[in-house]
Amino acid sequence: LIVSTATLFLALALGLPCAYGLSRFRFKGRDDLKFWIITVRMLPPVAAIIPFYHIWRSMGLYDTYISLIISYLLIALPLVIWLTSGFFQKIPKEIEEAAALEGASDFVIFIRISLPLAVPGVLVSSIFAFIFVWNDLFFAFVLTSTPKTATLPVAMASLMTHGLEVKWGEMAAAGVISALPAVVFAIIGRKLLIEGIMKGLSGYFQ
Repeated sequence: LIVSTATLFLALALGLPCAYGLSRFRFKGRDDLKFWIITVRMLPPVAAIIPFYHIWRSMGLYDTYISLIISYLLIALPLVIWLTSGFFQKIPKEIEEAAALEGASDFVIFIRISLPLAVPGVLVSSIFAFIFVWNDLFFAFVLTSTPKTATLPVAMASLMTHGLEVKWGEMAAAGVISALPAVVFAIIGRKLLIEGIMKGLSGYFQ
């Protein structure tokens, strides 16, 4: 829970301003940057895990929450930027231009006007980023080695290799706990999720 929440907070704090800037401001290399961001999101985790493993080992951060959070940020940040950019792109520019004529700065326009209008996109990207980190086994399995920093999927995997006995009861309980966030989010925001994906796809490369 600590890793998932911290990763989500950092992804939103860094990704939302970036998504707004990419959707509202024109600059050289903008399209190339957008393509690079989505390419990073498509990067297979196995391609990044070995460099991460050696980096955290050399820095003395192996088997820590910090290494896990930064590693997951590599996947969650592009996801947040990709999904929320489409929502910012759909906001009428006339609203922001009217605020600018009243003397509002770009930061004020972003915080008080654009961000509230893009709340559905923020919620959608938050759900996807949180569920990805919550359910991931690969990064946590390689980058942790003690129960203190192990995530829920790693703890579930350890139940299968605990001595000579498979703890079916504990595994079933852990599986229910692991699936709860995804089930709750799917029930509450199923329409929002579909809308968010479509807007993210349609608005990202405009």
